[in-house]
Amino acid sequence: MNRNIVISILLLVAFCLTSTVNVMAKSERKKKKTEKVESQELTKYEKLFKDKKVITAEGLFTLRQVNGKVYFEFPKTLLSREFLLGSTIVEISDNGNGLVGQMPYEPMHVTFTLRDSTLQMCIVELLANGQTPIYTDSKDENTREAIRKSSAPAIINTFKVETYTPDSSAVVVDMTAFFTEHRDEMNPFWGPSKRTVEYGRASRAVKFKKELSKIDTIKAFENNVSVVTTLNYDQDIVVGGEYLVAKDEPVTAKLNRTLMILPEEKDIMWPRLADPRVNINTIARMNMNTKVDRAMKTHYMTRWNLQPKDMEAYKRGELVELIKPIVFYIDNLFPQGWSEYITAGVLEWNKAFEAIGFKNAIQVKPFPKDDPNFDPDNIAFNCIRYAPTSIYSTVSGPLWADPRSGEIMTASLFIFHDVLSQINYGRFIQTASNDARARNMKLPLEVFGEGLKAMVANNTGTMLGFLCNAAASNAYPTASLRSASFTQQYGISPSIMDELGYNYVAQPEDKGVRLTPPDLGVYDEFVIKWLYSPIAGNKTVQEEAVELEKWVDEKAGDPIYRYGPQQLNVIYDPSALSEDLGDDPVKAGDYGIKNLKYILANLDAWSGEKGNITRRLSLYNQLVTQYHRYLSNVFYQIGGIYSTNVKDGTSGKPFEPVAKADQKSIGMVGERTSRLFMA
Repeated sequence: MNRNIVISILLLVAFCLTSTVNVMAKSERKKKKTEKVESQELTKYEKLFKDKKVITAEGLFTLRQVNGKVYFEFPKTLLSREFLLGSTIVEISDNGNGLVGQMPYEPMHVTFTLRDSTLQMCIVELLANGQTPIYTDSKDENTREAIRKSSAPAIINTFKVETYTPDSSAVVVDMTAFFTEHRDEMNPFWGPSKRTVEYGRASRAVKFKKELSKIDTIKAFENNVSVVTTLNYDQDIVVGGEYLVAKDEPVTAKLNRTLMILPEEKDIMWPRLADPRVNINTIARMNMNTKVDRAMKTHYMTRWNLQPKDMEAYKRGELVELIKPIVFYIDNLFPQGWSEYITAGVLEWNKAFEAIGFKNAIQVKPFPKDDPNFDPDNIAFNCIRYAPTSIYSTVSGPLWADPRSGEIMTASLFIFHDVLSQINYGRFIQTASNDARARNMKLPLEVFGEGLKAMVANNTGTMLGFLCNAAASNAYPTASLRSASFTQQYGISPSIMDELGYNYVAQPEDKGVRLTPPDLGVYDEFVIKWLYSPIAGNKTVQEEAVELEKWVDEKAGDPIYRYGPQQLNVIYDPSALSEDLGDDPVKAGDYGIKNLKYILANLDAWSGEKGNITRRLSLYNQLVTQYHRYLSNVFYQIGGIYSTNVKDGTSGKPFEPVAKADQKSIGMVGERTSRLFMA
């Protein structure tokens, strides 16, 4: 081959190689330049989440959980809207400190504002500080502006705006610290819990361990968002301020902090003004107007927003469904056989709702197993929960109400495992003289169920907005409680909201007498009508109040419709006591003590124990407590005063002393009953 040709080929190859290298180099430089440009073009929003594992929950807000942090994308359209912010227990290492599903403290009423690059959380009203919020129904602009300036929301937290969403519709803030810190208003420790009362009355001191606390899950729903957090503490428990019974005891609690939006102002439920003559829970507000020469405290009823689907059919007197009925979900973890009686207790109230034209106003469903939208820890669901603890009681709550109108937003009920012993002991001490079924260590399910149904029905009334009516049973003559025909028709009280046990007046020879606690009574039906019936015509709050006041006026002076509140601190009204029966405490006490004497004589045989005396000792202590209650019911008559809320111009007396003859007649009661008991 020609030498020149070879050289030419080699030069050509070298040129090609050089060109290729140059092209590759240029391509690499272009790629790096492109990557650099792309990197520069990433927004702050993209940088927060790019190449990271992000868990997203979309609902009222969008929540994003990334690297142990939780970001809220807070829509600007919801700035200045009002919310309830509260905390419920999802799991806890010792339910002696708090119950699963329980909201230990009242929710906070909050709103959010944006100032510069900061999202501000503001408290609208301090719901649990004893202060009465101010407002005005006056149209005077000066008054309204003065109140606005005098009750501006207080800033309680601030959050730096990290960035905006791509469409600039929401600010993005890191709220991790807020949810992983200990907060007094949202902590898991329930004040008078089993852990602090098992030694008598103990105090608790807790030390928060922030390094062990973390975000677990995020959830978002149509009207609320939730962040579930695990918090860890060490607690000391001290009895009498002196004896340390627990030192650095570890407690782990998983809490669901929920932010629930309240209705817009245009959608707020029409409030109703309460009447002190009716046993309804209220929300108080101080009204600044000039209609009278002083500020007026206004009390709004707490009630559910129940509206007929077909108002025209309702006006024609037809039974109609509701736009949004009250639905309670029952825990699937209750012991076998309980759910039937729990359901019956809740649905007992539908009798009263049907009387005012509402069909299926209250509904009961089991916890759904396959519904991804159901979450018992989401406050949008009203739940009846099982609490495996040896406390023998039931507890209503949480109950969240809109502080602007009194609308109940959600309510729950907790039933403790040891209602078993509460019902067993109560049934034995008050009815074993008359009912052989009560003379067992374990009650037959139907007998236990009677007591459970009554408990649940009473607590359901609380969740509907009712208060206890301790004076209700005083409307019935004591002698009538021994009548089979009377008690089968009217029960032992005209109100299910009376704090009653069983019919301890009935004697062994009284056959067919009702022994169980009351079902729904005529008083309860009246209050449901007063509380929930739609008022015809486009009336103002004040005009509705006038109409409702007339309904109460019509019942004034009738003992069946008298309301007597519980006396918690000072007892002066002997007609409004817990677990009293009839209108004559002396006669009721005599009957009760005769039954106790009969039970005491047969205690060994009826206790169901062989050898061991643990149950007999407990029953004896219960018997002594019951005996003391009968005596106390009588002694409260000495210097006693019957108190009734009475409106001017209607029947009744606001205060009336117990008759002198009745007070003198009990002078020998202690001696008489003691002889009767010890004979």
